[in-house]
Formats: sequence, structure tokens, C-alpha cells
Amino acid sequence: MANLLTSTEIKAIVTPVVAFDPSFYDGSIQHIEDTVIKCILTKDLYEDLLAQLQFPPLSAAYQALYDLVKPAEAYAVAFEAYGKDLERKINNQGAMENFTQYSKSATEESTKRAISKYKEREYFYCSELGYFLIENASSYPLFDVDKILYEPNFRRFFPI
Repeated sequence: MANLLTSTEIKAIVTPVVAFDPSFYDGSIQHIEDTVIKCILTKDLYEDLLAQLQFPPLSAAYQALYDLVKPAEAYAVAFEAYGKDLERKINNQGAMENFTQYSKSATEESTKRAISKYKEREYFYCSELGYFLIENASSYPLFDVDKILYEPNFRRFFPI
């Protein structure tokens, strides 16, 4: 199934590290589109945007929407992927911070701080996307404000 973003596009938005393998995000993209992005855009608008991306160029309204979807999805995918990765890499000494000459145990606080940066950005961009759609609902006839389901703490959005 096609996605709104590729892992390479997500990497370009989220991290400046050149040597980072973008396939790291592959396992989270579809899950985030199904549980976060589609809940904000609503099913009909999501499917239409996906179809429009197959035949560029996008109309001005869809381009404005897509420009807001990209960072929202990128940071949601990053938060999901890093969270899963941390769960896999925790050992009896805690999460390990990687240094060039040695590794040391990361404190719980530094681990939470690193992961919370992506959660904060996800919250910001998803909220921006939701409020943009609410304010410009007349430009997107497939968008139904009553069908939005996103609340940031639980990845669901209830605008009212």
C-alpha cells in the first residue's frame, strides 16, 4: 500500500545525520498513518490526498495540506520508531548513550528528554494540522470536522 511519506522523506525532516539508515522508520509509517494521520484528516480526505499524490502536481489547497502533513507524520513516525527501538535496546544497565570512544548508561531523565522532543514536535505539528483543517474546512469538501479523532496524549484529536 502506498504511503503519504517515504522513510527517506521522514529522515530528511527529522534528522540531519547523514549516515542514518532511513529504513529504521519503515515499520512505523503505516501504523502512524492509520492511527494518527488518517484520524486527523478523516478517511475520505486521507484517501483522496493519497490518490492526488500519485498524479502530481497537487492543487494549491492540497499542497498547503500536504506541507502540514509532512512534519506531523514525520515526527509521529520518529516518536513511534524511537520508542520501539528504546524498548529493544534497554539492557540491565539502562539505555546506552553512544559515544565514539566508549558507551555509558543513559539516565532515565536523559532518555525521557530525548524521546520527549519528538513527542512535543508530534503534538505541535498534529495540532497545527487539525486546526488548519478546521479553519479551512470549506477548501476541503471531503473533510468532515465531526469525524476528527485525535487527542495528543492518546494520539486522538477532539477539537471542541
